Amino acid sequence: MTSNKADGVWEVFAARMFHGNVWIFDPTNILDRKEPSTDHFNIIGMVRNSMDAEKVGAIFEAATHGEGSKEGNPNAHFDLMGSKIIGSLLLAANVSGKNDRDVFRWAMTTDEDEPAAILDEHGFANQAATLRGLKRQPVETRGSVWATAQRCASPFEHEDYLASIRPVNDHHRVFDPVAFATSTDTLILLGSRTAGATSALVSSLVWDVFRSAQREALAGSNGRLRVPLVMELDEVGNTVILPELPEWYSFAGSLGIIISSYFQSVSQGRKQFGKEGMNELIGAASVLVYGGGGTEEDFVSSLSKIIGHYDHKVTIHSSSYNARSGHGRSSSDQIQRREILSAADLSNLSPGTMYVRTSDGGGGIVASHYWFKDEQLTQKIEPRMRRLKMGLKSTGPEDKDLIDVG
Repeated sequence: MTSNKADGVWEVFAARMFHGNVWIFDPTNILDRKEPSTDHFNIIGMVRNSMDAEKVGAIFEAATHGEGSKEGNPNAHFDLMGSKIIGSLLLAANVSGKNDRDVFRWAMTTDEDEPAAILDEHGFANQAATLRGLKRQPVETRGSVWATAQRCASPFEHEDYLASIRPVNDHHRVFDPVAFATSTDTLILLGSRTAGATSALVSSLVWDVFRSAQREALAGSNGRLRVPLVMELDEVGNTVILPELPEWYSFAGSLGIIISSYFQSVSQGRKQFGKEGMNELIGAASVLVYGGGGTEEDFVSSLSKIIGHYDHKVTIHSSSYNARSGHGRSSSDQIQRREILSAADLSNLSPGTMYVRTSDGGGGIVASHYWFKDEQLTQKIEPRMRRLKMGLKSTGPEDKDLIDVG
C-alpha cells in the first residue's frame, strides 16, 4: 500500500502483522517513530540494464515535474533527454558500486565524463555515447537537459532521509522484491512529491515490485501468481507517479495482480496521464468506484450517460366542456425517458454513498462499510494498533515487552 499520511497505515499494519513480514519505507518518518527504520531498499540496485535506466529515469522525471499538466509542454524534449540522463547516471552508479551521493554529484556538476567512462567499461556503449553527445550540444541545449537531470536528482538531496536506501549493515533487513512477489508479506510505502520528492523513490519501488511480480507470474505454469499481489495505491498523483499505470491496467489482472488506484479527483489523474491516459485507465478498470463530490462537469455528465435512463410512467389528466355534453374528464399514460442519476445527483452524493460500476455492465449505489463499525474487526485490530503505536513511538521501559516490528 502507498500513502502520504499515517491514516490507515496502523490499521493495515495491525491486520497484516501475523500474515508475514511487514516492510515499511518511510524516509521522512511520517509515522513518527522513535527510531529509524531498519528496513533497507536498494533504489540504485534496481537499475541493472539500459531498459531499467529508461523506465526509472522516466519515473524520476514525472515525480519531480511538479503539479502542472505536462500536455503541451514546450520543454518536453529536454524533459525526455533529462530523464534518460538521470537513468544513465543511476545505471553507472549501480554497475560501479557507487551510491546516490555519486548520482547527485554527477548531476549537480554536469559531469558527463566519469559516468560515461564507467558505462563504457561495463558494456553500455550507447548510454555512454548519449552522455558524451550531450557534452557536444549547444550550451543552451546542454544546460536545459542538465537542468532537468538536476531536478530529477532532487530526491537524493536531503541526507537525513536517505539512510533507508544506503548500503546496509548487520542490523538491516534487506527488501527483496522477487521474494516479496511470491510471499504473503506486506509492504507499506510512504512519501510525497512535496516532501523532498520522495514520491520518486516510492514510485520506483512500486515499479520494481510490479516488474518482479510480472516476471514471477509469467514464469509460472499458468501465467499467474500463486499468491495474488494486491496493490492499494493511495494518493496517485501525489505519492505514486507512474507513467505506465494505465498500461498496467490492461493486463495486470490476468497475471494475478490486483491494482486499486485512488484519486482525489479526475483532474488529478488528467494532470499525470493526460485526458486520454486517464480515460484509458478508467476504461481498463474492472471496477470503477465514484464517491461523489466531482466538479468536472464533463466527467460527471459522461458518468450519468453511462448509467443510463429509465422509463418513467406519467399519467396525464385532462378535462373538457362543451354545451351539449357538459363537463368531461379523461386520462392517458405516457412514458418519459429520465436519467437514472443526473450529473447533479452524482456530484452531490451523500457521505458514505458511492456509485460502483463493474466491467461486465453491473452497477449501482452502495453504502460504505467502515472497518471500525465491524465488531469482529475492531476487537482484533484496535488492541494491536495500540501496542504498535506504543512500541514505535514511546521511549519507556515497557517497550521491551512489545512486539518487534523492525
